[in-house]
Amino acid sequence: MNMKPLVSVVIPTYNGASYIREAVDSALAQKYQPLEVIVVDDGSTDNTEDVLKPVMGRIRYIKKANGGPAGARNAGIKEAKGEFIAFLDGDDVWEPHKLTWQMPAFENANVGLAYANVSVMDEGGNPLEHTIRLAKSEGLVFEDLFRKNFIPTSTVVARKSCIEKAGYFDENRELISVEDYDLWLKIAANHRVRRVDMVLAKYRRHPHNISTDLARSYFGEKKVLENALKTFGDRFPLIRKQWKRRLGCLWHELTRDYFYRGDYAHAKKYCVESFRNDPWNPRNFRYYLLLLLGPGVINGLKKIRNPRS
Repeated sequence: MNMKPLVSVVIPTYNGASYIREAVDSALAQKYQPLEVIVVDDGSTDNTEDVLKPVMGRIRYIKKANGGPAGARNAGIKEAKGEFIAFLDGDDVWEPHKLTWQMPAFENANVGLAYANVSVMDEGGNPLEHTIRLAKSEGLVFEDLFRKNFIPTSTVVARKSCIEKAGYFDENRELISVEDYDLWLKIAANHRVRRVDMVLAKYRRHPHNISTDLARSYFGEKKVLENALKTFGDRFPLIRKQWKRRLGCLWHELTRDYFYRGDYAHAKKYCVESFRNDPWNPRNFRYYLLLLLGPGVINGLKKIRNPRS
């Protein structure tokens, strides 16, 4: 009888006492077996450890000095006994059959990573409408992934050997919130990626998400892309041709995010940057024209569109 491989679930957390138990419970509730659950506490100063006491006998709990999510995940990976590593952020939640649906992907020895769709919820766990992130691509996806990161971290299962070969998560502080994208690119450059076109995890949106720091996230992503271009540009020449357009898309997304936060000065700055890199992107014209109207007109138009705002 073929034995199913051990999956090690790595859950990093930092001052996440409000959410960590729900994340851990969703991992322990997986129908797939065998698995081990490793919680890496990245120097929390809240009552995270107390919240986890009722389940300490069912998990491996590691507490380390604060160093960021990359270091926390790396610590968990290095302690893991499983052939496969599944990632779950400490404020997210899995569906009970997540691993059951994903693990058959690895019957193909060339698959190094599997991912799935994710829905989005608010702080209280209530679903947010129209926020399901859809899986995009599978197979040899490096070039597609270079154009856009479509792999949600809390849905990923990867071979431990592939993570080791890629050099683990980069712990450079400049990459906080995008260190996952960096690793997915490195794995996708050498291995096939498989998607499961189902919603298997829930991403929690709340004010303390690291990914809500706009400038850090986008400049970190730029560094990830520069590193990928330097490392893999000769093997994947298409990404060299796409470089200016990719930068234009990056600055366009930053323009959009600043615009909807009401920071029109920064929105205008990065809209200009987007034009410089990708002058024929039609999406830029909308924001540029709106920004020319000025804050008063923009806010008035927003109120017309959303009367309750």
